[in-house]
Amino acid sequence: NKIFNNVCNISKCYLFLYKNYSSNYRKSNYMKDKKIKVFFDGSCKVCSKEISYYNKHDKNKKFNWIDLNSRSKDLKSLGISKGELLESLHIQLHDGRIIKGVNAFRIIWREYPFLKFLSYILDFKIIRIIARPIYRLLVKIKAIFT
Repeated sequence: NKIFNNVCNISKCYLFLYKNYSSNYRKSNYMKDKKIKVFFDGSCKVCSKEISYYNKHDKNKKFNWIDLNSRSKDLKSLGISKGELLESLHIQLHDGRIIKGVNAFRIIWREYPFLKFLSYILDFKIIRIIARPIYRLLVKIKAIFT
């Protein structure tokens, strides 16, 4: 009986600590840093419209949209030049990894129910092999018009 009471007391203490710690943990700034950072060219009208569309539908606020032309502080920590960032869409995942181009879109699209099917199509290697040069061509065309 004494052992049972001690186990119950330990369990209550654990539950109390867990509930308080986890609720404070969720409210902390730590979760704000857990957003996927998306680096985009805000001077490009097509890019801005697309990002605006994504942002409008980002109901769960999973992304931190960073305009390359206005937030140089965020860029310095990446270790990637602004010129390289302008060459294609870049995202930074929770663990710090940088993903760019078609693979970045694949991750973004996966978070939107109405675009998720596109991300699954890009899961096929042959589709990515075809999509990459098309994406690079579109980026070059964009550079001509901006």
